[in-house]
Amino acid sequence: MPRSKSKRSSKKARSVQSKSKSSSKKARSVPTKRTKKKESSSIRKTQSAPVKPRSTSEPLKRKAESIYPRFTEPSEIEMDHLKKLYDKYRSVQTGTWDKVRIKKNQENEILRQQTILDQMKRIEEKPIDEIGFEDLPYIPGKTKDGLSDPDIILGELDCRDRVSWCSSSRDKNKYCQTREIYDKYIHPCKVSAKVNKDIYDYICEMDVVYPRPDTMEYEFAQDMKDLEVSESIDQIMELDIYGYLGSHLSYGYSDGNELDIRIKCRIADTIFQPQLRLVLPPRLRWVESWGDDEFLATVEELIGVEEMKRAIAQTTPYTRYIGELDERLSIFEEGSLTWWVTALDGDIYSSPPNIQWGGINPKFDLLMGLEDSVLGIFDGSESSNPWCSVREVFIMMKHPLEREKVYGELKRMKNRFVEIGRVRFKDEMIIEDFREFIDLMNPYDPVVHTINERLRKNSNQRKMIDMKEV
Repeated sequence: MPRSKSKRSSKKARSVQSKSKSSSKKARSVPTKRTKKKESSSIRKTQSAPVKPRSTSEPLKRKAESIYPRFTEPSEIEMDHLKKLYDKYRSVQTGTWDKVRIKKNQENEILRQQTILDQMKRIEEKPIDEIGFEDLPYIPGKTKDGLSDPDIILGELDCRDRVSWCSSSRDKNKYCQTREIYDKYIHPCKVSAKVNKDIYDYICEMDVVYPRPDTMEYEFAQDMKDLEVSESIDQIMELDIYGYLGSHLSYGYSDGNELDIRIKCRIADTIFQPQLRLVLPPRLRWVESWGDDEFLATVEELIGVEEMKRAIAQTTPYTRYIGELDERLSIFEEGSLTWWVTALDGDIYSSPPNIQWGGINPKFDLLMGLEDSVLGIFDGSESSNPWCSVREVFIMMKHPLEREKVYGELKRMKNRFVEIGRVRFKDEMIIEDFREFIDLMNPYDPVVHTINERLRKNSNQRKMIDMKEV
């Protein structure tokens, strides 16, 4: 029995020793495996980072969205594009081009978000004395709007609540009328309210009710023609919308003094089309807007004065018109620009030169950027033309089926322009700049008529150059 006990003790000792060795091996191998796994995970994380914005921290993101336009999720961008498709075509079927545009917009938004977060993170890490003007609009520790805030309470209230607060007692009302407080908090609210009223009264409304839906489109088109003639804005109606605003806003990219001569003429639509059809290339039959030199060179090369005179003579069904035309042509030198425009029943109008405006005035760029992202009708995507004229913009804004939508979008565009602009340009009264934009969008505004008169005067001076000497 003692021998058996000794044997069992020996066997138990070997078992304990074996477990000890196994445990020792396992203890040594575990850290090695965990290290490799951690390194591998770190590599994968580093490689996938550029795919989407690196969310450094939720507080930093919230700060960014309080200063910059809100961060938009990829799904929101796609839904917004589908909504625009439905509003325009009553369908959400997407083609290849739509998918490319959605993806491009998503990539641009990701890049914008990451750029903002990276910039803010760099500024957070800077010593305060090294932060310069280029770091605006975000500087750590400043007020939420980036400007001086003499009254914390009024600075946190919207316009409706500011009026209520100032009206709550005589002392508060007297305080709100002091120059510094009134100019910073009260006056901008009054201007903003006036702008909201003007947007609807003078841009999106025509004081016309169309009782019959089946005739609405026709009657609206007739009203717009009457507006163009009766209000004398014929020259402005032909302008490219960017050139019009860029040349006549005080913060545009041009002073508006330099003007080009443009010709409005669709040759294929004239009464001489049967006679000129053979000599006019198909690619030019639908051209409507010409530069003066381009128009003159084209008609001289493809038609010629003698061919044009023969075409006029052969148009016998229009004897009355031809008689009047002969009389009008006799005023101008044969073959001159105005002679050709008159012969082909075109129009001469004045236009600001075509300039690449981006980067010239940041405030104008901000306005146009917000138009593109909020209103979205200036780029011609809602029109059949590759560029959008003032006429087309006015029609879109006043259309009876669109005006309510446009009204809401213009107000949203105004709020974003004021919110971003007052920080970026340190301008409390930037609402006045938006009001200036609204005035130029109002076809009844006296400023618009003054601009039109100046353009017409320049066009008439060009016509006088081609008149025969008496």
